[in-house]
Amino acid sequence: MSMALLFAMSLTVVLSVGIVWWILGEEASFENLVRFDVSILTIPFFLLMFVLFFYFTQKYYTEQFVEEELVKPLKYIAHEISVLRFDHPQDQEEVRGGRDDLVYEVDEIYTALKSHISQFQSIYDKFDALMVTDHKTGLLRRDHMDACIRQEVFLAERYRRSFSITLVHLIKMTAKNIAPDEALAYFTGQLREETRKADSVFYINDKLFVIVSPETDDQGVLALQRSLNERFLDHLNETGVDYQFVLASSTYGEADGLNYKELIATAKKRLQQTLKLNA
Repeated sequence: MSMALLFAMSLTVVLSVGIVWWILGEEASFENLVRFDVSILTIPFFLLMFVLFFYFTQKYYTEQFVEEELVKPLKYIAHEISVLRFDHPQDQEEVRGGRDDLVYEVDEIYTALKSHISQFQSIYDKFDALMVTDHKTGLLRRDHMDACIRQEVFLAERYRRSFSITLVHLIKMTAKNIAPDEALAYFTGQLREETRKADSVFYINDKLFVIVSPETDDQGVLALQRSLNERFLDHLNETGVDYQFVLASSTYGEADGLNYKELIATAKKRLQQTLKLNA
C-alpha cells in the first residue's frame, strides 16, 4: 500500500507539472510555474487522477503479493495435505525440504499439520498393533497366519528360496512362585526373543504356537529348535519354572510340501509322532 501511495503521488505530481508547463507555453519557467493560478475545477481533476493511479497501482501490487506470498504457499500446503500418509511420515520431511519461501503464518499452519499427523500416526500404529497381535501374549493373531504362509510359498516359488514352519506344543508348565498367566507370558516372550526379527510367531491357543521362518532350510530350523530347548533349560536352572514342550517342523520342498496345506499337514504329522514318543 505504501508503494502504491508513493507511486500514485509521484505520477500525479509529474503529470500535473507537465500539464501546467504545457499550458504556459512560451512563458513556461520555474517562477511562472510556482505563481500559476489554478482553477478550482482543476483540483477535482488532479484528485481523480491521483485516485485512479493509486487504485490501479495498489491493485497490481496487492494481486502480486497475494499470488506470490499467500496463494502459492497455500496451494503448496493443499498439495501436501493431499499426499500425507500415515505409513511413511519420513516422506513428508523430504517433500518439505528446500521450501524456505513460505510466509510465517503459512509455515505455522504447516507445522501444526505436521504435529497433528504425528499424533495420528501414533494412534494408527497402536490400533494396527492391536489388530494383528494377541493382547495376552503379544504374539501375532492366528487370523494372519494363513496369509503369511501363503505369501512365503509365493516367494519360495518365485525366487526359489526355502522357508520353514515350526509348531510349538506346550504340554504343561510347572511354576510354583508365579501365576500361570505370567508363566505363559514369559514363555511367549522367549519365543519372540529366540527368533529373528524376520520370523513371525503366531498364537493359536495357550498350548500351540507357530513360527514361520523365511529363508530357513531344514538345517536352520533344527538350529532354531536347539536354541529354544537350550534357552528354556537355562531358565529352568535359574528360576525353577519347568516348561515341557515339543517341536515339529516342515520345510518348503519336495520332501515336506510345496503348498500351504502340505506343509501344515507334514508339521502336524511330525508333531503327533513326537507327542507319541514323549507319552
